[in-house]
Amino acid sequence: MADDKDQKDQKDQKDQKDDVDQHDKKDDVKDHMVPKSRLDSEIEKRKGAESELKDIAEELKADIPEEFQDLIPDLPPSKLIKWIREANRKGLFDPRDENDTKEIDKKRPGSKKVEDLDSLSPYAKIARGYKT
Repeated sequence: MADDKDQKDQKDQKDQKDDVDQHDKKDDVKDHMVPKSRLDSEIEKRKGAESELKDIAEELKADIPEEFQDLIPDLPPSKLIKWIREANRKGLFDPRDENDTKEIDKKRPGSKKVEDLDSLSPYAKIARGYKT
């Protein structure tokens, strides 16, 4: 009979401990929960910021010349803005003039105009060979 009483006391203590643990878990969950209204406002702020980033990315994309539009990668708006700014900084989208002599190497044969030496006398041709 004493054994039955001890077992009953142990069972009661275990049940009480379980009840306390469950109660503590419920309190912890309640303490860590965010109110729905605050969560909704934060979600709206985030959506607003993402839409603004998307608008900025579209504006930057529209400023790029048509012949370079196919070079633009398909990225999220924030990364696309960074990519476009870096490409502009490096001059990727700057149109280049084909007659621009700054970019042409001066040592290439095509950069100088060929002079017509057929009308010169032999002495004039020899004199052209000397640099003074």
